[in-house]
Amino acid sequence: MGLWQVGFFVLPKRSLDLHYKFELEDDHSFDDAPLWRAERIDPNFFEPISKILPLQKSWSDKIVLFGQQDSNRFEVFCENGIVESVSFRIDFTHNYLHILSELIEFFIFNGLIILDENLRVLPLNLEAIKSTIENSQQFIDYKTLSKD
Repeated sequence: MGLWQVGFFVLPKRSLDLHYKFELEDDHSFDDAPLWRAERIDPNFFEPISKILPLQKSWSDKIVLFGQQDSNRFEVFCENGIVESVSFRIDFTHNYLHILSELIEFFIFNGLIILDENLRVLPLNLEAIKSTIENSQQFIDYKTLSKD
């Protein structure tokens, strides 16, 4: 991930109802596949994202990529025709608020939640997520480096 990006995980809202314990692995990864497998979602469910971020060719045939790899992007990892993981990254060096607003609307209407990089559930609110971005270590480090 670029220093100019902040990452988020996307999960079905039902994940909260299952009382699943969100935990980072030792390598700071997060295994969200069990939560997605339980839903058996077809990757086409995320097709409307292409109106927000254009569909791109991914380096892997298992990843549906919307947006740019090194900028604003939304990734859907699929295995055997079902969604296994969903995440997105926001590039805070560009005007990202419109993209973020559109993504939030998609999440609300489709029963999805987002977690920050520390696996905290975030309110689906533009100001709350903007605050998360602006208080992230990446944002702070980028601002510090760009002053030099």
